[in-house]
Amino acid sequence: DVHAVGGFFAPGRVYFGETPLAFAASTGATELIDILLRHAFERGGKKLRADVLNDADALGNTAAHMAVVNNRLDCYDYLVDACGLSESVENNAGLTPFLLAARDGNAHAFNRVLRRKFGEVWRFGPVTSYNLNLTGIDTVGAKPADKPENAVDVLVRSHHISLLSHPVLVAVLDLKIGRASCRE
Repeated sequence: DVHAVGGFFAPGRVYFGETPLAFAASTGATELIDILLRHAFERGGKKLRADVLNDADALGNTAAHMAVVNNRLDCYDYLVDACGLSESVENNAGLTPFLLAARDGNAHAFNRVLRRKFGEVWRFGPVTSYNLNLTGIDTVGAKPADKPENAVDVLVRSHHISLLSHPVLVAVLDLKIGRASCRE
């Protein structure tokens, strides 16, 4: 449980998180990520490896959050796909890495992580059908009392309206507005 503290490591002009793994993710050092996780496994098995992988800083940001903040998206993919870090982990503000990209107006990270939400259903020659998990994108079908944080709300609250023009969000909002108008 190693954390760097002090003004240099706090959010500001440069923010790399407080943990060695967050620093490695912030700089895109996948070899260092492997070394840190292998060392944790050798010292404490699966439990310590999982603890190191999921360790968060004082703001609740994990290595995945830091990869998004610093636009190290290949490293983000590596942490999720190769290392098993969850994309749904929330920081202290209730933001997943995807929602953090939305809040910060980070279009590159937002688009990249959004693309990961698509799942291939079938493929026939040049035609592919995908499904899209709307969790974290919008509250379609959510009960009002159980309204989870979502990208549409985060984008509006943080005044990053230009990201709402993403074709996926336009389609989701069109469906939502169409369904709402049918109820009236």
